[in-house]
Amino acid sequence: MNRIMTFLKKNAYVVLSLASAFIFASCEIGLGSAVDTVNPVVAIANPAVSSAVGKSITISGTCSDDTGVAYVKIVSFRNNDDPSINFTNLGNAVLWDDGNNWSVLMQYKAESKKYLVNGQEISLPDGTYVIDVRAYDKSNNVRESTIASRNFDIDNTFPIFLSSKPASLEGSSPSGYGRSVYLSGSLRDRHDVASMELRVWNSSGTEITTLLGKKTFTAFDQQAPSIEIARYFKDTASLSADEKLLYQNYLAIFGYTPDTVPSTFLSDNTADKNFYATAVFTDVAGNSSTYVYLENGLTTLFENEIKPAGSDISLKPDDWRNILTGSYTGILDADAQAKVVAALTGDTSVLPTLANYDYLAADLNSVQYGKKLILSANPNSSPTYDIGQIVYDGTFAKQGLASTWNVEIKPGKDNKGICADTLAAYIYPANSVGQKTENTPVVVYDKDHNADKLYYRNGSTKESVWGIWGATPRGAFNVILELPSEGLANGGYYVVEMTGKDIANEPIYSLSNVYGFQVASFGTAPTIASDDDKAYKLNDDVGVA
Repeated sequence: MNRIMTFLKKNAYVVLSLASAFIFASCEIGLGSAVDTVNPVVAIANPAVSSAVGKSITISGTCSDDTGVAYVKIVSFRNNDDPSINFTNLGNAVLWDDGNNWSVLMQYKAESKKYLVNGQEISLPDGTYVIDVRAYDKSNNVRESTIASRNFDIDNTFPIFLSSKPASLEGSSPSGYGRSVYLSGSLRDRHDVASMELRVWNSSGTEITTLLGKKTFTAFDQQAPSIEIARYFKDTASLSADEKLLYQNYLAIFGYTPDTVPSTFLSDNTADKNFYATAVFTDVAGNSSTYVYLENGLTTLFENEIKPAGSDISLKPDDWRNILTGSYTGILDADAQAKVVAALTGDTSVLPTLANYDYLAADLNSVQYGKKLILSANPNSSPTYDIGQIVYDGTFAKQGLASTWNVEIKPGKDNKGICADTLAAYIYPANSVGQKTENTPVVVYDKDHNADKLYYRNGSTKESVWGIWGATPRGAFNVILELPSEGLANGGYYVVEMTGKDIANEPIYSLSNVYGFQVASFGTAPTIASDDDKAYKLNDDVGVA
């Protein structure tokens, strides 16, 4: 025993070192692989930041940890606009088999208009929401990630389109059009409206949508769109791809194709062609409209059935949308707001008299109280302008700076008057074959630009197009268009276009497809020089007359 004690005293350092190594090797505490010092990581991939989503929504992302992720918890799901909507008990996300991905399904229930999340049914009105998630690992001393957050918009409300033209439903007189057929009015949605889908029937009720060249329309004004759905072109040789589709649509209304249209189509005896149409607007969140609303019909319905007696309340387009989404802050009471929602959704259980009003346009086959829009087209109903001095017929007329042209303005076949103060003219650079080379005009004639160079001549007096004379609707009349005295390139090619409308809001069209000119050569003023012998010489870069 004494020998053992002596050995331990002499070799205490070695013994302690060996003991320590044994302990650390056996217990793996402090620095070994059994002790977790790394927090898990979680990220959200979808939906995209600030995106708009509707109906059923899948929120998904990634997660990772050196010991493996045990679960991803939904810490909070809240409405950014309304603090009272904040869910903190929605449970966990679904962790995928690979352990590195997770997702949460928010299933939309159309019947209740609520969302089902992990067995809980919750109400989520349209608005901006924020989700917070956190990942937890599998280690014994459970570690958690920092919170990952994502904001996005929930939008389950369809777009509202109030049509100002067309303004009639089948069974009524059609809204008339000339060479351009369009849908115009007020459009409202919480987000952008991505597209409009068009359906068309001929006057016999046969659907002709399959004959259209273009059925889907995008990139229109988000507040006050005027969506051109068809257009007639006299000269089709240089049409763009989109113009060819609109031309095909116009001919389909009359039962023709570009290959079968007769040469007599644009004759004075071309009859008006009635047809029917419906349109479906879809927003970026995927919500599609059921109806198109006639603006005048909806206003009449509100005045007669909804507006409180003795009140002078009127609804603007934003008000209709806000009442539908529950975000209205005006003075209309709850009962009247419920009737507005009923009018917009065609709910006769709330407002039984809806069927007495022509204001809902839709496909009759799918909507009980909807009727199709009724329209009428005739290419000769459009007002026209003609600048006979510069008709492009394969060659350009040469014109000097400050030249003046007579412009003949005529109403269409329907003889709707034209207000000269709606006129404007534009000069664009062109190539030698009559095609615009730029879409920005180099010269503009309107009330703010060159106003003195587009006028009516009353004897020796110039009447301003944008003055008292121009405000009166007229039949056929002439105006003078004057070239500027500078600013156009010597020898350059240019085309001239005009815009304007008649009192039915029908656009004015050129009688000839292209008007253009070439600037006549001009140079410096001629000079006279003398030599020492008093001989005089005439010099000019284009010759002296």
